[in-house]
Amino acid sequence: MLVWRFQRLNLGEVVTITTDKGPSYEAGPKLPLGALEIDRSFVSGSGETFGYGVCVHAKSQAACLKRLDIVGWSVDYLPISQMSGMQWFGASILFALTAALTVFVFVRARKRII
Repeated sequence: MLVWRFQRLNLGEVVTITTDKGPSYEAGPKLPLGALEIDRSFVSGSGETFGYGVCVHAKSQAACLKRLDIVGWSVDYLPISQMSGMQWFGASILFALTAALTVFVFVRARKRII
């Protein structure tokens, strides 16, 4: 279950949306209704992305953002349209693993009895 928890989001195709309206949180891109946000980062004028906390320890956040030439946001998300396909694909993977484990247990248990 631990592996599944971290890998289930890899079943979908991540969509990225960017803006160039400034580094304020309100200027960030608006996600479609029902979308699952995966990651949010700053975008510089050269197109390089920086993590959301890049200027956390700076004395002046505004000066830090200006020094890095931050011009907007980049957001990675999974659209709601992919969720049902991801769930069916994930369910089929879990069903196949359950069937394989069941067969292994029955074969292994049968060999020990005989």
